[in-house]
Amino acid sequence: MALSGRHLRVGADIWVPWVDLRQRDGSLSASGVAAAFFDIIAAKLNFSYTLVMPEDREWGRGLPNGSFTGMIGMCQRKVRSKTGFFEVWGARWRVVPTPHQEVDMALGPFGVTWERAQVVDFSSTLYVDGFGIFLPRPRQERDLAGFTNPLAWQVWTALGAVFLFTLVLGKVMNWVGRGRSRQTEGSAGPLEDENIIRPLWVVKALLIEPIEKLPRRTSSRVYLAAWLLAGLILSSAYRGVLTSLLAVPRVTVPVDSLEDLVSYGKIPWANEKGTSLHQLFGDATSGLYKTIHDEGTLVVNAYEARERIKKERMAVLCDFFTMRKVLG
Repeated sequence: MALSGRHLRVGADIWVPWVDLRQRDGSLSASGVAAAFFDIIAAKLNFSYTLVMPEDREWGRGLPNGSFTGMIGMCQRKVRSKTGFFEVWGARWRVVPTPHQEVDMALGPFGVTWERAQVVDFSSTLYVDGFGIFLPRPRQERDLAGFTNPLAWQVWTALGAVFLFTLVLGKVMNWVGRGRSRQTEGSAGPLEDENIIRPLWVVKALLIEPIEKLPRRTSSRVYLAAWLLAGLILSSAYRGVLTSLLAVPRVTVPVDSLEDLVSYGKIPWANEKGTSLHQLFGDATSGLYKTIHDEGTLVVNAYEARERIKKERMAVLCDFFTMRKVLG
């Protein structure tokens, strides 16, 4: 359509850094990347415009009756103006209101979806972005079992299994040794010093504690030497990793997907109202998307909710460009 010399009504809402709206002298003025780009188009095509903000503060979400909310709905809905053309009715003249769109166009960028494309026409693609989960900065949580972190659970399990096996083996070897000692010496029982394996040796070897009295048997010395070597290696690795963890605490991000967000259960989440993601989750009838929609809340946009993200420790599903703007 010819735009030269026309005055258009343009729907717009705040999406920093693309569009930021300010009230000046009773009318809206826009700034931002998309607003500057639109001003260049208006100057080249010689048209003026008035900005109109949607009352529901939505971008456009399809309803069951086929209508849309937000700026998409403003482009879809037709209203009748108070002025129009004259027609003859009997012997009198009257003004016939002419129907037209609530707004002539809307200032995005908009997410292009099949549902929206059935009621509006989109311009050429200006920017392509993805969506993600904008999380509050993770905090270091108290961990009563933190002393086990230097070694993996597989190492602890193997160490416990070997320790139990050693105790059982020690009982068997001590029993065999006592039997042989009785047959050789004919005594009622061997002295305590004649035990081949003592559990206390294993504990002291792992804790790097001094052993006051060394065993006399060759088999016992080999057994003790093996545990002393294993204790030296394990204790050195344990102390080194524990020192590094205490010096530079490692903070892990507990959520890396929508499944993690739902299963973690400690971070509330919100969706941007009237966006394509809101439409996607709202249309779901079962599964993960329905859970995201039913158990989450709504915010106008992530930029305006940036203080809530910090104070309430809340996650917001939004585009990556907005995340970088909030962080900046």
